[in-house]
Amino acid sequence: MIVDMEAGSIISDDLNQFETEEFMRLLKPDIFFTGIKDKYAVQKGGVLCRQLHSYDYSGPYSGFAGAAKFGYDLVMSLYTPAWGMIHAPWKNRATIQASMAAGGEK
Repeated sequence: MIVDMEAGSIISDDLNQFETEEFMRLLKPDIFFTGIKDKYAVQKGGVLCRQLHSYDYSGPYSGFAGAAKFGYDLVMSLYTPAWGMIHAPWKNRATIQASMAAGGEK
């Protein structure tokens, strides 16, 4: 697989949360295929996410019938308008209010 990849292609396995968030920031994907541990970081960013390991309450995706089920689930997910309506609350307002004080000032 790697020898057939074009220059600049990225391959990664077992992302941690920092790597997931960096990929999201840099690549700005429309859809993200992942496992269970990355799912919530991706969804929190308002990006459509499909789990490939535990099937997200659907599947199984093995064999011909599974491939058809995966295609159906993917199309249903892509045409769900909810993903365009999601806005992370921390992007709209400050999540913490603080002030700076020097040497005991209030």
